Amino acid sequence: MTAAHIIAQVLGPVYFVAGIALFNNPNAMHKLVDEISDNAAQSFLWGFITLALSLLILAFHDAWSADWMVVITIIGWLGTLKGTVLMIAPNILVGFTKLVLKPATMRVSATGALALGVFLSVKGFGLV
Repeated sequence: MTAAHIIAQVLGPVYFVAGIALFNNPNAMHKLVDEISDNAAQSFLWGFITLALSLLILAFHDAWSADWMVVITIIGWLGTLKGTVLMIAPNILVGFTKLVLKPATMRVSATGALALGVFLSVKGFGLV
């Protein structure tokens, strides 16, 4: 089993559950985003956590391959970028996050999270 499989086994269920949460509680999730983005300390803390976890992903898997495992690398690099921006200039992401996670577009975001969660779980656990 490769590092990519183990990371997919962790991220797959996390994205799947996040997608369900977005579907079940769109207004609560939007309120949560507002509260975090309005609090500089929380934005910094989430940036720190995101950056640390993303760098861990890249430490174990940073391969630009021509198969499904490149998704893990892309997630790692996007998370690294997001964590860095949240720590240095959180206002850059506030508008984008509020747009993507507003109640009107929440179902699209939820569908994306669910699809990514299913994909990573299937690949990580070798279901197909």
